[in-house]
Amino acid sequence: MFARRIGSGGVHEQCHLLQPLPVARQAQIEHLASVDLVRFQPKLYAMTKDGAHRGVYTLGGAQAADWEDIAIGPGPASGEVYLYVGDIGDNPSTRPNIRLYRVAEPKVATTGPAATLTLGGVETFTYTYPDGPHNAETLLVDPVGGDAFIVVKASSGKSPIFRAKSPLTSGVLEKVGELTFGTAPLTGGAATTGGEISPSGDAILIRTYSSLYLWRRGAGMSVAQAFQGVACPVPQHAEPQGEAVCFGSDGAGYYTVSEGSQQPIYFFAKQP
Repeated sequence: MFARRIGSGGVHEQCHLLQPLPVARQAQIEHLASVDLVRFQPKLYAMTKDGAHRGVYTLGGAQAADWEDIAIGPGPASGEVYLYVGDIGDNPSTRPNIRLYRVAEPKVATTGPAATLTLGGVETFTYTYPDGPHNAETLLVDPVGGDAFIVVKASSGKSPIFRAKSPLTSGVLEKVGELTFGTAPLTGGAATTGGEISPSGDAILIRTYSSLYLWRRGAGMSVAQAFQGVACPVPQHAEPQGEAVCFGSDGAGYYTVSEGSQQPIYFFAKQP
């Protein structure tokens, strides 16, 4: 299904501790975005697929308690592309609520000096879980319907899936499913660390530190229904702390990278 890894470059030195990674949909060349976990500031870092620095974007009015994932998808303005940031980390599982931030995707310059900008129009959505606090590192946004999904990270491997229904509004998340990692059929690591839905919505990736799985999604099928199907293990490279995965902008492959300083970026191309 997917070819073995191709080294795509290394993360620029501006970003000390990387966290994943959507691919820009409006740029003339493919760009990746990340957050820097060392400084815990509400900033996004843009880079080329080879890891070259292309900009730092502060989300105006946002806070960064524990940003864990970034997604890309539709929003309130038809035809516009939006970035979603998941402030969803909660290692001790004590937070009274979590937050999702949404902002229109900035245009990333392909040449010239890297940008340093503050983005306006940032929306904040505050949510609680129906069954108490959870730790999570996986945020998915459905490009078809606009729903947002959070997949819980648990050392037991039991990962409930919660939905924020579109149009987004603060409130209580809805549990729509559960996956169990670390045992058959989802063998490998038990703790989920990242994921993404493909640009067309026909495939979903979720990774752990040591495994990566893909679910196919047929026409008219909901995300929850797709997760009830058979998951396919797909290639990944052994990484020190594998937490990032995203599809390419055309859906013809995916990128992975480890959390850490100046980590290599890997690309896995879809086989014909």
